[in-house]
Amino acid sequence: MSRWIDSFNHVVVLMLENRSFDNLLGNLYQNGAPQGQHFEGLQNAQNYANPIPARAKNPDHKTHVPVGKAKDYHQPFPDPGEEYPHINTQLYDVLDPSNIGKTAWNMNPPFNVPSNPPPTANMKGFVNDYVNNLLATTGANPDYDCYSQIMACFEPAQLPVLTKLAQSFAVFDHWHCSVPSQTWCNRAFWHAATSGGQVFNPIGDDGEGDGRTLEEIKNWVEQVWSQPTVFHQMKERGISHRVYTDNYDISLTYAIHGLADLPHGISRFHRDLKHGHLPQYSFIEPRFLGKDHNDQHPSSEKSEGQAGTVLLGEHLIADIYNAIKNSSYRDDVLFIITHDEHGGCFDHVAPTSAFPPGDGTPGQDGFTFNRLGIRVPMVMISSRILENSIINQPCDHTSFLATLTEKWGLPALTNRSANAHSVGDAMQKRMSPSNRAWPEVHPIPIPASHKDVDMGGYPLHGLQRSLLTGAVMLQFKDELDSAEFKAWIGRALNVRTVDDALTFIEDLKCLSQELVDA
Repeated sequence: MSRWIDSFNHVVVLMLENRSFDNLLGNLYQNGAPQGQHFEGLQNAQNYANPIPARAKNPDHKTHVPVGKAKDYHQPFPDPGEEYPHINTQLYDVLDPSNIGKTAWNMNPPFNVPSNPPPTANMKGFVNDYVNNLLATTGANPDYDCYSQIMACFEPAQLPVLTKLAQSFAVFDHWHCSVPSQTWCNRAFWHAATSGGQVFNPIGDDGEGDGRTLEEIKNWVEQVWSQPTVFHQMKERGISHRVYTDNYDISLTYAIHGLADLPHGISRFHRDLKHGHLPQYSFIEPRFLGKDHNDQHPSSEKSEGQAGTVLLGEHLIADIYNAIKNSSYRDDVLFIITHDEHGGCFDHVAPTSAFPPGDGTPGQDGFTFNRLGIRVPMVMISSRILENSIINQPCDHTSFLATLTEKWGLPALTNRSANAHSVGDAMQKRMSPSNRAWPEVHPIPIPASHKDVDMGGYPLHGLQRSLLTGAVMLQFKDELDSAEFKAWIGRALNVRTVDDALTFIEDLKCLSQELVDA
């Protein structure tokens, strides 16, 4: 029998932003899993209600917030907390009194970790943390209608593209992000199997002062840019690869790892598909910045006329899927749709323990990397995958690296990836005997009013500000002690709106051109 791992020669990954498994796919099989399979979703949603903390506004004296249905494509709005101290509260429902009303960067040790952490987190602190995060970031104690959003999950009819693909191919219901924290760290694990001991993006999501940001950037460069990545391994072995980005030529992946060459625009991906130049490995970044960010990250502003980032992400998924489906590569591609981390959105499955990538020495905030982050969506698409394949195998982002190790004979990058489960064996059991058809998908239309919404004045969220910082890091990667670098970082920290961000990027591009001309 042929091996599933040999049934494709090209891997395409689309990694979106900040959604938990339950938030997008928990309702995938509302009427029960296909016969003979198990699905860890929201079939028993009544058991997963989260308690309301006594300090929250609660005039009706309710005790819990049940799992509900998302009302629109902006939810949850405002943006939840995603940093390490926030996630500890979400996992254990523990919030140190000294951390009430504080942003993550200002919280005190042990950063809401229980004194004797239970082996299995109770997953009951999402409401508690959301109330606290909104108090810290807005200065207001939210009411029930606001904080109950954190328990709202989408239903299949709201996400016809992602759910159709999950049911038509393979969905992993135990895929966890690698770190119980935010974006840069988890994306680092995807390609390097470590975040170099870091658990924060190298800029406070509340945009605090130059000195602290410069210190965090230095730590990131020293601890993360120095780590080998799968990109280095592929280059050494002649395995073709490209990063495609839709972010004005700024690549978050390049900023995370300090990569030297240039990323490619998303239009290049479509040309490569059309003209037979698709590399063996393609990594696609959604649009994190701009007036139509389609990364599915919770919105920084809510407008009745705007489509909402979740819906825009559905259209991006459909665009990439259809491009592959209609290309000559269709039967030779493994297409992966996933998210970097859960972004504070509710999930009911507790993370498991994990192998530290190094020797277990505590990293930032004392974290030892001995447990995983929260579940994220993971859908795999291939002409050799059976319909309605549900994979229950426990995985984290380094399982992707373990799969590439199996596919292309790459050595393990860290102790974490050396002990990760490749998906090969699990997928072998769900392998179609021959190539099969790819279904049609039809996203819900973007409302006509969306084009008339002026988003230029919308505020940036933390990830968007960190991307600007990353662009400066790459521009000055050999001059991180220079006064000019520090000045540009200071300017990046003061960018607050979408229009200001676009102006900043254009000015940085002009600087790049001046250096080339010189």
